[in-house]
Amino acid sequence: MKTDEIPERPSPLEAAAALEAARQARTAGHTSIQAWLFLVYGLMATVIMLLHPSSGLLTLAVVSTYGVGVVAAEHVYYRRVVAAGVVPRKLTIRQTVVVGAPTAALWIALAFLNETWGWIIGAVVVGCWTAGYGLVHSRRARTRA
Repeated sequence: MKTDEIPERPSPLEAAAALEAARQARTAGHTSIQAWLFLVYGLMATVIMLLHPSSGLLTLAVVSTYGVGVVAAEHVYYRRVVAAGVVPRKLTIRQTVVVGAPTAALWIALAFLNETWGWIIGAVVVGCWTAGYGLVHSRRARTRA
């Protein structure tokens, strides 16, 4: 049986309430990246820069160790967030470049300078940059949600 009834349009108040409910449902299942993840990244980067070897093969081993540490930290993070019942957010490519490019640039500059105090200062700067970026990013993500 076919009806030719036109459904009633919702009132402006009902439409606004439906849009707000849809927005809340969309953001309810997401969480900002927790600040401890960036603190771990900053600590790992600092330690690795302090242990900088002069040999190319050892440098590859140290950077590989950092990569394994990053993957392990992300694995723990995602496991904890998914267990909490929310969808983890990830950094965009732009955000990853913003946090990673200064670290890479400083590493390359210090490799050419090869001064002990430079590496120590650089390690502290990289650790503070990574942790600070993470804290700012997490705060912004929480206020936007």
